[in-house]
Amino acid sequence: MTQTEPQRPKIKRHVVSDLDGTQQGGLVFCIMVLVGIIAASVAHPLALTSFWVWFAMLSMAVSVAVGVQQLFRRVEETDEE
Repeated sequence: MTQTEPQRPKIKRHVVSDLDGTQQGGLVFCIMVLVGIIAASVAHPLALTSFWVWFAMLSMAVSVAVGVQQLFRRVEETDEE
């Protein structure tokens, strides 16, 4: 009797295009986090110890990054037409 290896399920990976704005959104997220850290530390040196400052800063960075990603996606969609 021969032993066969169990078949592994194939993993479907998400296809990321250069045209969907993911790279630009990620870059803008990093930039906005750095800008937020600098602005918070200039406004008040102990501001970075507050949960709410971090929450607001990360929320701002996510919303700006998603906006930039959607902007790039729309620009590429209109260029294809």
